[in-house]
Amino acid sequence: MKFLEKLLATEFMWIISAALLAFPLGLVGLAFVDILIDDYDAFVEGIDDQVILLYLLMVIVCFIGILLMRFTRSAVKVLLQKEDENEDDEE
Repeated sequence: MKFLEKLLATEFMWIISAALLAFPLGLVGLAFVDILIDDYDAFVEGIDDQVILLYLLMVIVCFIGILLMRFTRSAVKVLLQKEDENEDDEE
């Protein structure tokens, strides 16, 4: 039961951390859009001045990306632990 409580607390902290980091990273994404698009003013007019919607989309993408990286790291960690256990069993 303690392990489950610790796991839930850790995941909750990761979700809060990812949510807090996603907002500034969304601004970085908007800056990249500004840099990569040659005629930014025409782009903004083309999306009917929905820059806030674009920012929220960037925030959601960053949030999912952070959680995906965290889950990938956890999966690699588990796979490496399995390899270590198998090497110990063979000896």
